[in-house]
Amino acid sequence: HAVANLPSYHLYTRFFGDNEKYLLHDDEGTLIYMATACNQGGNFTLLDLSQNGSINFWLQTIEYAMTAEPGVVDGVFADSASFNISRLAHCINISEQKQRAFNHGLVYMLQEAQQVISKYNPERGMLIANNADIVGVNSRMFESYRNDDTWAANAIGNRDDLVALMEEEENKRVIEVHGEDRSYGAASYNITLSAYLVGAVKYSYYAYTNGWKVENGWDEMWENPDYRQSLGTPLSDAVYDNVSKVYFREFASGTKVWLDSEWKYPCIHWSDNTVTGNTTDCSKYTT
Repeated sequence: HAVANLPSYHLYTRFFGDNEKYLLHDDEGTLIYMATACNQGGNFTLLDLSQNGSINFWLQTIEYAMTAEPGVVDGVFADSASFNISRLAHCINISEQKQRAFNHGLVYMLQEAQQVISKYNPERGMLIANNADIVGVNSRMFESYRNDDTWAANAIGNRDDLVALMEEEENKRVIEVHGEDRSYGAASYNITLSAYLVGAVKYSYYAYTNGWKVENGWDEMWENPDYRQSLGTPLSDAVYDNVSKVYFREFASGTKVWLDSEWKYPCIHWSDNTVTGNTTDCSKYTT
């Protein structure tokens, strides 16, 4: 986790005693918690990323992960990479200067982490920044791929994840597109898969899960018949019709995908003539 001081992590033990000063406090010296309610105790404390000491502890953990068993770890997933302390500013007393220093420190820390990872694994080392577009970081995850992405608004990125994904063509980095709390055949699944295929770029990957454990993640995905469909390379980038406000894209296998700009009417017409999406919606495009 990029900002939370989670008790389950070894890093947590670095902030006992005098080192508590490296955790985030408000302007009165009160410890700040990352909670759904304003600064409610009992939740996770935060690293004070306005301080080099806190950043160095985090980076040392990354270096340890990359070197303890050489070749075992290819990289790191940085959760909450898009976190912005202004999300808590309405209910904690923290100066604007401190907020800017914290937000700058987070970006700096992740960029430095990429350097550490690439040092020990120059060919395959990845830092996957969750919900964040960070210059100098070679991987990115859209945790909940959607049309109006409030997380993107907290970082650097287009609020429409489809547009943001298409823009990744220029960045040449690994992209994970993730749908959470989805089930095969559900409307949200049909939408996110269609939106992914419309915007997919080289080195991008799509997955949906109801959780992150084997039984509610990988096991569910491997039972999904869409993963066995023929696709092939895209014949071109998606084409957008300014009149109908619909995206269209075709793949070498003959698979065709349509999606309106509001992400309401998805349709995937696979090469075997089966359909992912509402048949009524698909009939608008295929007839």
